[in-house]
Amino acid sequence: MPELAGMGFSEMMLEVMETGESKSFYEMYVPLKRKGMADGGYFTFIFQPYYEHREKPVGVLVFASEVTGQVQARNEIAKKNDLLKESEERFQNLIEQASVGIIVITGKDLKVQIANQAYASLIGRTAQELIGNNLFDIIPETADFFEPIITTVLTSGQPQYLYDTPYHVWVNNEKKEGFLNVVYQPYKEADNSITGVMVLCQDVTDAVRAKQALEESEKRFRSLVEEAPIATCLFVGPDHSVQVANDKMLRLWGKDQSAMGKPLAEAVPELIGQPFLDILDDVYRTGIAYSDTDAMAQLAREDGSIGTFYFNFAYKPVFNTAGEVYGIIDMAIDVTEQVLAQQRIEEVVQERTRQLADAIAALKINNRELEDFAYVASHDLQEPLRKVSTFTEMLRDHLGEVDARSLTFFNKISTSTQRMTQLINDVLNFSQLSGQRLSLEDVDLNEVVKELLPDFELVMDQKQAMVHRGELPVIHISSRRLTSAEKSIYP
Repeated sequence: MPELAGMGFSEMMLEVMETGESKSFYEMYVPLKRKGMADGGYFTFIFQPYYEHREKPVGVLVFASEVTGQVQARNEIAKKNDLLKESEERFQNLIEQASVGIIVITGKDLKVQIANQAYASLIGRTAQELIGNNLFDIIPETADFFEPIITTVLTSGQPQYLYDTPYHVWVNNEKKEGFLNVVYQPYKEADNSITGVMVLCQDVTDAVRAKQALEESEKRFRSLVEEAPIATCLFVGPDHSVQVANDKMLRLWGKDQSAMGKPLAEAVPELIGQPFLDILDDVYRTGIAYSDTDAMAQLAREDGSIGTFYFNFAYKPVFNTAGEVYGIIDMAIDVTEQVLAQQRIEEVVQERTRQLADAIAALKINNRELEDFAYVASHDLQEPLRKVSTFTEMLRDHLGEVDARSLTFFNKISTSTQRMTQLINDVLNFSQLSGQRLSLEDVDLNEVVKELLPDFELVMDQKQAMVHRGELPVIHISSRRLTSAEKSIYP
């Protein structure tokens, strides 16, 4: 076996023969060739002296046993143990570095075998305080709720999951409380036997409280919507699903609670083909509010028929924390009665306007007729007055000298005919006032009264009346209108 050369076998056999002592090589690798191919293996060699009934050894007995399988198996076990050790070290590092709390509890006495600082911080302890001790000896206040769960997982091998679970522990006589998501996973050995429970705890206190605050806010918002004095609702999502709507809005739509949770087009199909759904799409897309007044809508009445209604309404976008539109608030006021009343008023106004135009046209005709009449009448009346005045002068000249009383009568006749002439002219002027712009001027009422008194002499004499007056003002007025007023009280 030339492959054994240089491996010390010759030297070993010489030493055995010289000393008479046995020697051994254990698990020695020998690069053999078997069936013409390299096929080394591990062998245990025993070298014993051979005496053949003599005092000194005459040879060496060599015993060889191949232990290749045992060596390879042991090496494989060692390799696996190294890998297992590395794996356990990685597992330990993973647990230590994990952001969630992890603890491994083993045995029926529920002793803590592994605990990371994240878990220790959750309960206000250190990892060193936990390892090697019964968990519920350290936090007995949690035993009533959590110990039965761990025991169940330990005996059944079935994992357990808890979400948003409240907990509390006492730390230095202060109560620490919050919420956890917890996973209880059976902890198995290499032979698949269950020896403990691995517990993963994630602190979700902030998330749960934020959720509770949001739910409370949504509850208050829902209450505000339901109690709003006008029709109000909240649409959510691009399909404008009805999330909240008060009774006023449902009555406005002619619907009941079955509309809740449905897209608006499905809840109120009467709106299809009307502008409101497109307006909601624009508000959701742009985030710009929209409002309108006296908007006409075709909606269902209480009896199921379709009617025309009018509304003042506003669409207000609602944004999430990222500044994105996630919903729209709809507020509406039914102004159908007001709009219909306004329409009736406008119809009445139009009718009255038409009637007024007709009356004005008729008045203009009457005014023209009056002007024509006044013009003709004034000319017809002026001719007899001129004759009266002329014959009065002729009679005065014919009589020659007359006494004072007769002269007074002649003067009164002359004055009266002059005033009558002025009156006729004033009537003609008055009939033309309606078509002319009045000219205002300062008029002294003292002079007006002075001019009027002679016209009342006869009446005053007959009734033995007297006129007493103080100082009168100067007023700004149309002298034509004042003259007309004077003539209206002429006796």
